[in-house]
Amino acid sequence: MKLALIGGVPEAQLIAALGRVRPGSDGPAERNGLAWVSLGDAAAADVAAVQRALGAALTVIEVDLAPPGRRTGLKARRYTLPATEVIDLSRSLATLLDEWRAAATEDAPLLDDEVAALQLALAAAEDVHPPPPPPAIPMGGGAMPLKRKGGAKPTISPRHEQWAAALVDSLRASESLDTTDGAMPLRRIAAVLEAHDQGGVVAPAVGAALLELLVDHEAVEEVFADEAELAAAAQATRPT
Repeated sequence: MKLALIGGVPEAQLIAALGRVRPGSDGPAERNGLAWVSLGDAAAADVAAVQRALGAALTVIEVDLAPPGRRTGLKARRYTLPATEVIDLSRSLATLLDEWRAAATEDAPLLDDEVAALQLALAAAEDVHPPPPPPAIPMGGGAMPLKRKGGAKPTISPRHEQWAAALVDSLRASESLDTTDGAMPLRRIAAVLEAHDQGGVVAPAVGAALLELLVDHEAVEEVFADEAELAAAAQATRPT
């Protein structure tokens, strides 16, 4: 009895891929928030077709139970398409199957080969987990993070960077902001302004976000404006 369990992806993605190449497939099972579907004794080309339709990495768990009278034992493996290193699961799943056989009774007989192969594959799927999200870079100031860690820099429009510079200049000119010679966090200020820019009107909450950002920054000696005054200054310096 040979079985291929495929998945390790969100349910909607897997169902969509199967709908393109294998309409009428069984509904998916869920393990660790990821979806899995048995393709039975599917050919490698059929599994590869699902991966191409998915357009992302697809995990495959294969279980091969020896038929009665054959003493070749259980063979099982896990791999990912596009091809990655193959992980041999034969020993661990054979041990699990032995435990099931030892626990079988008249009231709870051993599963037939087809069901046993599926349950073994699903047990192996328990070891597959979604990748953790990359840690966010803290912004401070009550704003949303600029980006996740990675190679690309956060995208802030030149318009909002100009707005941030104009706001800082205005606060300095009105003596609402006393700064050191250090560099001001203009990109962070720009991100706060962008997050609170609502179609021509600046959300009042921008004042609290700016105040928290500014009072904690090393380039700022003192902030002499309250939240409402900072929000009004942001609105007044907003580019038209």
